Formats: sequence, C-alpha cells, structure tokens
Amino acid sequence: MKGYFLLGLATLGLFAFTPSESKADEGFRVYVDPGYQQYRPYYYGEDRYRYYRHADEYRWHQWQRWHRYHHRHHYDRDYDRDYDRD
Repeated sequence: MKGYFLLGLATLGLFAFTPSESKADEGFRVYVDPGYQQYRPYYYGEDRYRYYRHADEYRWHQWQRWHRYHHRHHYDRDYDRDYDRD
C-alpha cells in the first residue's frame, strides 16, 4: 500500500514539473512538407509562387479572400478587442 502511494506521489510530481507551455506559444512555427502535392485549385511551382489551374478559380479565391477580410469581425474572435483597457 505504501509503495502504491509513493508511486502515485512520484507520478504526480512528474506531472507537476512538466512545462505547461509549448514552443508554439512562443511564436515558434515549423513547416512540415507533406511530401506530395495536395489537390487544390492552385499549386505551388518551383519558384514558390501560387499558380491556379483555372482563371475562374483565381477570381473565386480573390473574392473569398476579400470576403474574409471584409467580414473579419465575424471570422476573427480577437478582432477589435481592447486588451489594454482596464
């Protein structure tokens, strides 16, 4: 019984000393290449520019991007929030 108690106390101590924050919280980003070309209406060439397969798709994505930016108060929860106000 005493051994189980000490084992539980040791595991509790290990969990208490593990860091609760990750590198992602510090702004550290890692890009992982999937190793294959994903099927999208656009693709990235060797020069790392975005190329669209159809002109309609380019116009659609431009409109989508404008719509998301224009209505960003719906998409971004932190938009127009006053953090410095007491």
